[in-house]
Amino acid sequence: MKKIIAILLITIVTLSVTQAQLDPVVAQILKQANTHTLDVRKFTAPQLRQMMDPGVRRMQMTVEKLPRIENKTISHQSFKIPVKIYWPSLKQNLPVVVFFHGGGWALGNLETHDPFCRTIAKLSGAIVVSVGYRLAPEYPFPAGFNDAFAVVGWLSQQAKKIGANPKQMALMGDSAGGNLAAAVALKAGQQKIELKAQVLLYPATNLAQMTKNDSYQKFGKGYILTTDQVELFRGWYVPQVQDWQNPYASPALNKRFNRLTATLVITAGFDPLYDDGRKYVQLLQQKNIKVTHKHFSGMIHGFVTMDMLKQAAQAKQIIANYLKEQFGKAK
Repeated sequence: MKKIIAILLITIVTLSVTQAQLDPVVAQILKQANTHTLDVRKFTAPQLRQMMDPGVRRMQMTVEKLPRIENKTISHQSFKIPVKIYWPSLKQNLPVVVFFHGGGWALGNLETHDPFCRTIAKLSGAIVVSVGYRLAPEYPFPAGFNDAFAVVGWLSQQAKKIGANPKQMALMGDSAGGNLAAAVALKAGQQKIELKAQVLLYPATNLAQMTKNDSYQKFGKGYILTTDQVELFRGWYVPQVQDWQNPYASPALNKRFNRLTATLVITAGFDPLYDDGRKYVQLLQQKNIKVTHKHFSGMIHGFVTMDMLKQAAQAKQIIANYLKEQFGKAK
């Protein structure tokens, strides 16, 4: 009986995505974007960063003023990890959110998501620590993951140095950053590092399965994120196919979730990674993890950092409210 119900639920979800209407503002964005398609396979990673990173930043028009913003490096083993820290106030013992930017593990940086981090800090009342992890293909898996976890490990011991409460820490990431957040949350649980929440925005959660999903087949062309991009970036980040099975690369393939923190997953209806997020929600529900799923049916991958969309502001407020609730400071 449970299997029949599960099949019916999956069918209903699939039908709802098929019948969903693309938001008219998104349709205009896509109409313009699709007149200048880019074959990412013809370019190197540095070239793609130069071409694509500025566009991510330009779509974020809201730049909040905060009392303090600082660039810092965190030493780990023989190298230094750059971070950018955003303080919503000068109070001490504030909650802290560790943010991992998207960009296919190969693009993006501390500046591409600067306005987003400012907004989350202001709305949530938490310090935001944005992590400049090493990028593929120059630094393939597990380099980016190791950097991400190293910052969380440092904060668990040294958070008071930046005015943060190490017992009030959450993780957040978009797309590839959502993958990193989910993977780091798993390891944090295994090592008994206390987390209050993780927020995953349209995350990649199963590198071995993602290209087989229905949403990948339906929305892999013409909706900003393309199948060519996904497969190129996956190959750059995790070049060894056998490593796709590693739960720190594919969090959905982890076996034990008993110490995993409360989770918010945000998905978009016209996103090739929609099924990755949806299935991860179902998996966490099966594992009795407290999970909240907010689905934006008419949106595309990356919409939360597209400030021309009203749904972007709605999503940011949802994130902030969720964080305040998990930190025990809901207003």
